[in-house]
Amino acid sequence: MRSSHLHRAVPIDTAPQSERIEDLLRFARTLDAYSDANGLLRSLPAELSTIVASNTTVLIHINGDGRAGLSCYAVDGKRAAIHGDFEMSQWHDEIRQLRSGYPHPSVFSPLDSNGNFPALFRFFRKYGNQSLCVLPLDKAHGPLGTLCFARKQHDGFSKEEIGFLSLVADHVALAIEDRFNYLQSEALRVQLEIEQTKLKLILDLNNSVVSNLELREVLRSVSPSIRKTMGLDGVALILPDAANEHLQLYALDFPDGKGILRQGMSTSLDGSLAGRVFRSAKPWVGDIEEWNRSGFATVVISEDGVETHCQLPLIRCKNVHGVHCQERMQ
Repeated sequence: MRSSHLHRAVPIDTAPQSERIEDLLRFARTLDAYSDANGLLRSLPAELSTIVASNTTVLIHINGDGRAGLSCYAVDGKRAAIHGDFEMSQWHDEIRQLRSGYPHPSVFSPLDSNGNFPALFRFFRKYGNQSLCVLPLDKAHGPLGTLCFARKQHDGFSKEEIGFLSLVADHVALAIEDRFNYLQSEALRVQLEIEQTKLKLILDLNNSVVSNLELREVLRSVSPSIRKTMGLDGVALILPDAANEHLQLYALDFPDGKGILRQGMSTSLDGSLAGRVFRSAKPWVGDIEEWNRSGFATVVISEDGVETHCQLPLIRCKNVHGVHCQERMQ
């Protein structure tokens, strides 16, 4: 069997024909409809088939820095999605070799079984192809993946056409990078908002401590900030009495409650869920049904509309000083 011939394609200097430029502009406008990176990746092979005649179109995306593997998206000549035919373990190695050995757009024809990339060639031969054009997708700081167009005829890609396909690949790479940059910027924005919220909470607590020497007043002023920051319906602080026999509801911020839970209420240290959290120094999280199964009374909080409950031990220097309660009415 004749070995595969490789044609190294250098992008030509002459511009593509005007109609192809118009096709590329239409393609670019089509991609603007995809704001989500994953949605763009899934749709790109079918969208590419509208401007490039290809019997099999495959987009191979390198996830992250490459250690997380590859994601492959493919369509046939009728733009029908192809699933499950990728030999991912072999493709991972072959794509790495392909990108390092052939950093420029390249054409392979015919796709013999004894070629340099057997798993890739086997996939494209399965769909009747004998020519494969491979184009690297790169971003500013590293590789994004590889774009593949395959055709049934031998030597199915001219140098002039590869120049146009190089422009297409460049635009695809820019579109993918743009979507992922947006995702990163959104993640950073959310993280910044979280940090700013935490800082505001710390400043509120600091101002409360400075302006109030009474512990109950400090807690009363800072509790609304804690509740709003964490998206809770209610927060409460439970502290032990001097003899460590009872726990007292020392501070409460529960604006939408029915008034059944009240500041100053007390419960036995040995016969309550809060007492167990206080004694064990282990948190408890659950809904009303889970609380019922715990064997402790739930009448008060269930009548006050609480559905989800969290109790956290307040620990300092290995000693438990109280229990912080967080409530949600759903």
